[in-house]
Amino acid sequence: MTVSVAVISKTQQFQFTGQYVKGTPNYQVLDPSTYLFFYSLMDEVFQIFKQTSNQSLHKMNIGTDFLQQVHGYRTFTGSVILIGIQNDITVSEEKVKNCFISIHKILSLAMMNIFYKDNTMLEDDVLINDIGTAVYPLTI
Repeated sequence: MTVSVAVISKTQQFQFTGQYVKGTPNYQVLDPSTYLFFYSLMDEVFQIFKQTSNQSLHKMNIGTDFLQQVHGYRTFTGSVILIGIQNDITVSEEKVKNCFISIHKILSLAMMNIFYKDNTMLEDDVLINDIGTAVYPLTI
């Protein structure tokens, strides 16, 4: 029972991946099958966002065979935040929106750092913990 998070840059490279177990804000490395699942969705998600003016897409009808609800959010920089929530976890759309806003704020602060480089993995412990805090309401 996990919530998986991936941040993908506008050039379609992973900037952050991780998963959080239900009931805890503790970060875990994204398991390989979920990583490949998000990777396989990348092109389709970017195409969907190109065709719509919506900033967020909730419960996209993609990846349902993997037993996850996939939610996507496009940031102002063109990056995409994907959240995969296992079907056995019930979450309101409002909680998902609040999580996206919190993660977007965290990423915006990280990008303002003068040492930030686009298309690199964001692996700062503070950032990982902050994203865990943002995702935590989805896991309870």
